[in-house]
This record gives sequence, C-alpha cells and structure tokens, in this order.
Amino acid sequence: MKNALIINGIALILFSIQIEITAQKANDKTGWFDKHPINISFGNASAGMPITDISVKPFYPILSLGTEFYYKQSDHSDFFQTANINYYYAKYSTSAIMFNTEVGYRYLFNFSLFVEGMLGVGYSHLFRPNAIYKLNNNGEYKQVRDYGTPTFMSDFSFSLGYNFFKKQQLPLHLYLKYGNYVDIFYAPDIPALPHNSIQIGARFFVHNKNRKNEN
Repeated sequence: MKNALIINGIALILFSIQIEITAQKANDKTGWFDKHPINISFGNASAGMPITDISVKPFYPILSLGTEFYYKQSDHSDFFQTANINYYYAKYSTSAIMFNTEVGYRYLFNFSLFVEGMLGVGYSHLFRPNAIYKLNNNGEYKQVRDYGTPTFMSDFSFSLGYNFFKKQQLPLHLYLKYGNYVDIFYAPDIPALPHNSIQIGARFFVHNKNRKNEN
C-alpha cells in the first residue's frame, strides 16, 4: 500500500510537470532559458513542528536547485509551478534527497519587494546515519548496505525578497525563505516527520531577451 501510494504520487508529479512543459512549448517560440529561471537556495533544516519549532543549532545544511513554469504573469504578480531537487544532511539523524513540485503565487510591490507562498508535494529518499543490521536465515544479524528508504513528502513555504530588475534592470531576485517539509510514511512508529528550513536564495535568468516584466 505504501509503495503504491508513493509510485502514484511520483507519477502525478511528473505528469503535471510534463503537461506544463508541453503547453509552454506549444505556445512559446522563445528559448527555454528566456522563460524559465534558475532558482538556488541554501540554509538550515531541522526536525520540528511547523513555525513553532524553528531551530538554527545544530546546523544541518539543505541545498535546493530548481526552476519555474509560469501559468500567468502581470506587472505585479506571478502564478507559477516549480520543479526542484533538494538535499539535506543531518549527521546524527536522517539525510535525504528530495524531488518536489510546488504551486505558488508571488506579489511584487512598487518598491521592488516581493512576497510569495508555495504549496507542494514530492518524493523523498531517506538515508540513515548509522549502520543497518538485518536478521539473516541463520538467525544472525548482519550489516547490510543502505539503499535508502522511499517516502512521500509535502511542503509549504513563504518568502520575502527583492527584485533587482524593476529598478536596476538586473535579472536577479534575492530572498529569504521559510519552509516546512513533511516526510510521510517516515517509519512504522512515526507516520510523519516535519522539518523546518530557513534558506537564503537567488533566482536569475541565464538569458533575458524580450521580457516585458520580471516578476
């Protein structure tokens, strides 16, 4: 049951991204990098309840790399979808590689500040920090290779940032983001494990030809 839900969730994520890519290819003749930014962020991740249990010590690094697909844009707002790969490392806890997609809304003020919120789902592959032992046919415990544990994940985030294009004509956004990532089916006795994250990030366009606005 668990594996079936994870597989179906992954298929739904890939299908939604593929639909958006196909639609944009059909409607847009510009280059891919003209319309899709590169999004990179780095910060700290720690297990804890959303918002109320944020911690920066000890420092467990998280790195995110992704892009965006735009459904609707105006002078002051964007409605978009993301596609991301994330990695976080916790020396004494669980580390993970995560693939997720989010639907988000961004509002740009006249003074170049912007706020945004996102809600997403994805796939998380967990790795334990300690050696793993399993009982063999001889009734003995032997150390086995850790191939990781697949889980389904959900997330939400809020960001506050500055748009350098509006006044400086520089295709760059810098932002501070709070996010919460929840590993579902984490363990038999722990059905869900939330992680808080504080990240500093940058979003930029490699090419920036003929863009009417840079929300």
